[in-house]
Amino acid sequence: MIVAIDGFGASGKSVFASRLAREFGGHVVALDDFTRPGTPTWEHERFIDEVLVPLRAGRPAVYRPWRYDQRSPGPLVTIPPDGLVIVEGVSALALAVVERVGRWWDVAFWVDADVALRTARIAERDGESLRPLWEQQWWPSEQHYFDTESPADRADFVLRAAVD
Repeated sequence: MIVAIDGFGASGKSVFASRLAREFGGHVVALDDFTRPGTPTWEHERFIDEVLVPLRAGRPAVYRPWRYDQRSPGPLVTIPPDGLVIVEGVSALALAVVERVGRWWDVAFWVDADVALRTARIAERDGESLRPLWEQQWWPSEQHYFDTESPADRADFVLRAAVD
């Protein structure tokens, strides 16, 4: 079974994915692992070729996560084709992937949180050093994705994050 979890940055996607994996014995694929500095979006094609195609064919997914902070690829990750696979990240339900392979998930979630909560989480998690990137690049990009692609409409469930 493949679960997709989408939502704005700091909405709670990673925490929800980790809890699902822990509770049900699944593996998490973070779309941040497919994001390189200086690229406008994550690597859809690499995700499709290295994760979705093998898993849907009953083969293990094998990929190198991009270590954003070190600007280099990490060690190989292997995800077995059986059991629960949870794919989480901003734009997990992107039309660029859906248009190529169709509905690739069995169940999809949109995790929503208000701006004040997300801002507080980002400040706590990332500190002030990344705030300019959030304000100038990531927030506008996420809002554009939400406004133009309506990803929450593709989700089977919409979850509203509560205060931590």
